[in-house]
Order: sequence, then C-alpha cells, then structure tokens
Amino acid sequence: MEIIKGRDYIKIAENGTHSKGGGLYIEIGTGNLFHFSPELEDFGLNNEFCNSSIELCMLFETIIEKTFEKYPKAADDALEGYECAREMIEQFKETDMSVVYPYSYWANTLLDYAVYYFYDNDHKFDGAVQNGHYPRIEDAYFDALFNGFEVLDGKY
Repeated sequence: MEIIKGRDYIKIAENGTHSKGGGLYIEIGTGNLFHFSPELEDFGLNNEFCNSSIELCMLFETIIEKTFEKYPKAADDALEGYECAREMIEQFKETDMSVVYPYSYWANTLLDYAVYYFYDNDHKFDGAVQNGHYPRIEDAYFDALFNGFEVLDGKY
C-alpha cells in the first residue's frame, strides 16, 4: 500500500520505463484505477484516472490488441498508426467516454501511435496554434486524435 496525496493505493503494475517510477494503482475504497506518471508533472498532472475497474482496464487492453490485428503496419506506417489509434478511440468512447480526455492515460497511450502521422503534417498543427485555435500543439494533437484530422480544416 502507498499513500499518494493523502489517498491510499495499491500498486498493481510497475512502469519500468521511467526512472522516477510510476505505474498502475488501485485506489482503496473505490476500486478505481489510476496511472501515475512523473512525465505528466510538466503539465500539472501526475495522477491520471485510468478506468473505474480492473475489468474495464482489461477490456481496453483487449480492444487495443484486437485493433492492432487489423492494422499490422501500425507501428511502422504513420497513416496506419493514426487510423489504428482513431479506431481504438472510437471504441473507447463507446465503452467508457469518461476516460477519453486530453493527457489521460489512454489518450497518451494512443497518441503514441498517431503522432508520427501528426508530425508529417506539423505545418497544419503549427498553423492552428499560431492562428489561436489551440493554446499548445499537444491540444491540437488530442483534438485530431479524438475527433479526426478534419478538425484542423480551415484552422491553419
């Protein structure tokens, strides 16, 4: 058990890629899952709601695996990675909309697959930020991930 920000958690998964730690935790008393990530502290976040149950978390993991089977080049092809991430987001929305918001655990996970396509179109994102449609480029990335690349039309 760990106490984080005055609340009790049990760590169930280690986030071994981060030198400062992090991982997946169950909140005692609610059963809600949270992901703690030191990198998110730059955005004022470090305690991210993941899912309201282990069952939903496993369902989301299953959605990811099943969707990857449809997109075998998602890791190597920027457009296919974006299309794969968009399909997953739509399935997540249908399952539990409360976890689909900027900088959330799942949004950050899926952005990793779409971002190379976004990099190929950085001029559009940069233009949308410069024109005042988004405060930061990351906000534009999340909007395109959640709602499709078409949200940038006319904003750059």
